[in-house]
Amino acid sequence: MFIQYRQVIYSNKYIQYEFYKDQTQQTITQIQIKFDDFSEGKYEQVGLLWDYYWNRYFQVQYYITRTKKKLIKYSTNDEINLRVDTLKNFAYSWNNLEQIKYLQWFEIQKSKIHQLDRLILIWKGKMLEDTGGQYSNGLKQGYWKEPIENYWTLSQAYQIGLYQDGKRFGIWINVYEDQVIGGGTYDDKHNKNGKWIELSENFSSNSYITYNGEYKNNKKIDKLEINYRFSSIYQFEWIGGGSYNQEGIKNCFWIDLIENFYRQVIFKGDYQNNKKIGKWGTYYRTEGIFSCDFQLIGGGSYDKTGIKVGQWIELSNYFYNYSQVTYEGQYQNGKKINQWVTKYKQKDQVQFIYGGEYDNENMKKGFWIDLSDDFRQFQNYDIINRDSQIVYQGMYHNGRKIGKWDINFREFNTFQQIGVTYYDEQGNKTGLQQETSSSFFNLSQIVYRGEYYQGHKNGKWKSFWNNKLKVEQLGCGLYGENGLKNGIWIELSNDFNEDKQVIYKGEYNCGQKVGLWETNFRFSQNFEEIGCGCYDDDGIQNGLWIELDEDFSNSKQIIHRGEYKNGRKVEKWLEFKRDKLKIQEGFKNTGETIYYQN
Repeated sequence: MFIQYRQVIYSNKYIQYEFYKDQTQQTITQIQIKFDDFSEGKYEQVGLLWDYYWNRYFQVQYYITRTKKKLIKYSTNDEINLRVDTLKNFAYSWNNLEQIKYLQWFEIQKSKIHQLDRLILIWKGKMLEDTGGQYSNGLKQGYWKEPIENYWTLSQAYQIGLYQDGKRFGIWINVYEDQVIGGGTYDDKHNKNGKWIELSENFSSNSYITYNGEYKNNKKIDKLEINYRFSSIYQFEWIGGGSYNQEGIKNCFWIDLIENFYRQVIFKGDYQNNKKIGKWGTYYRTEGIFSCDFQLIGGGSYDKTGIKVGQWIELSNYFYNYSQVTYEGQYQNGKKINQWVTKYKQKDQVQFIYGGEYDNENMKKGFWIDLSDDFRQFQNYDIINRDSQIVYQGMYHNGRKIGKWDINFREFNTFQQIGVTYYDEQGNKTGLQQETSSSFFNLSQIVYRGEYYQGHKNGKWKSFWNNKLKVEQLGCGLYGENGLKNGIWIELSNDFNEDKQVIYKGEYNCGQKVGLWETNFRFSQNFEEIGCGCYDDDGIQNGLWIELDEDFSNSKQIIHRGEYKNGRKVEKWLEFKRDKLKIQEGFKNTGETIYYQN
């Protein structure tokens, strides 16, 4: 039996989820498959993953596949499996890849006479003893401790309270790091009423935000305060909020936050009937424990219907301390028009000014210089920097790229061409190309060379790494029909860099990994086989595997050995580690983890 801790309604074939809630950010959506109509095939999704080095979220494409054996497989774009479920468990609407990979519910107690079933939470293979609760006939009953909706490594917060026939009632509290940080009361009709302190949707140690306000019959009313603190050892500070009327509608001055507040951005302006109107300002402050005041860096105006008009300065979707990119230009009836300027600022100094022009239908036209989504520069030169300053320049027609586009990368204050792509009149890539990897930066200068045909990769493609001394080919393989990988491949890991030179060798069948795959690692001169395992015909891991630790690197050479069953780790997995200064001594057992499976 599987109990949802998140409510998902499958009344429509497609459901859209907004990852950024403020109106100055572009909405990012994913397609959620209708449960009753989930046929065999591959469905593309968009999720979020935390970058622990740069302390920010980034978007990741992943795929949901229903296999011939009626299993549900979640995988990355390079066919690394994140999770495998049975059809009865397919009821989640994921957007956090850590949840997909690590969060499981485990049934530890089966039904007996006068006894309730019980579920317990498993995170990263470990059973969390005091979590979960009991249920009967699929409905939660009694005391439950369940994870918040956005539960992940930096957001291990819980909601604790009572259920009655699957509905909450009475007092519920929020707990994080063993501290009570809010909660409220459900009445006998299971509605929120009275004073509540709630956690923000993307609450985490990097976005430690609570909403303090009042409910009446499940509607927010009166004053709402938004509070923030750097961590649990600091005091909360008031950082935003406003008021609702008795119908739960915003009708006054507000200070709004981006849900991902690690970016330290707020918005100030007026609401009328829940719509932003008049002038709104965008404010930013530098990250830090004792940070400075918020400074006005952008904004613009909304008309009486809540549509953007006139001059605007907007932030990029990826704006944060090391990537202060803004866009400046005109709106007309909610559409961008005329010239828009892209600016990159570092240490309060504008470094670059690029951009291009929009037509009257909000489409790019003519010559443009675009910055990569992950455009960034580290500001502390005493630390090894991981700069990724890439710009693309070429022509747009009716909002589509056409012709030749140059890819340029700045290193040591000079831009140099590192790639080139060609587009046909429909905006599809065509002919010979040299593309950069999705995680390209100064210590991971990976490019791919090959040909496109009718918008799909075709024929032989090669992978090259510029290690500053020379450019060496490290990978290759063939693309077949519809751009699907086929035959023997040598691939570089997504995070291949000077400190983690890892490649994989194995076979693809119609875009799916099958058979034996080897993992090779280069510490000094030559690659050595350091891991391996087998995929079945559905591309699912089975049998004995040796795989690298997620944080594997030159200085953290850790591997894990154990068994997969239908894509899930089972029973005992052993951990082995070797010292980079004592390579000749080999790997030594340093621990074990027991994995549970229903």
